[in-house]
Amino acid sequence: MSKASLESFIREEFRYSGARLEKVGNVPYGDPVFILKRPDGNLVVLRVYSFRAHNQFLEVGLKWGLVGVALYCLLLFLLLPGVPLLSPGGLGLLGLHLFLLLWFAIPEGEGAIWALWGASAVGCKGKRKGA
Repeated sequence: MSKASLESFIREEFRYSGARLEKVGNVPYGDPVFILKRPDGNLVVLRVYSFRAHNQFLEVGLKWGLVGVALYCLLLFLLLPGVPLLSPGGLGLLGLHLFLLLWFAIPEGEGAIWALWGASAVGCKGKRKGA
């Protein structure tokens, strides 16, 4: 795609009217990063998350293969008995996780989601032992 076509695409698709494409950054197997200059002279960084699966389940499969999907399913299965013991925050995370089966997590926040999910699962196990 030519620079002019790419500029036109970015203006229309991402609503950066009047912006001029300064530079395109690509890392191997990474998402493209566009450096744009607005009419007022300010630079804008636009990162496009284009290399993502349709949902989190497929994303785990793409990143980690069949072993990763098997471990992912095992973790979900092991957590099922503790669902009634989840705190309101844990239930919120469960709802978010169910949503992510239809969508994908934002890459920068994905690690935090897994850490919170694990913490809520540990909380369930502690409640079960103490009961």
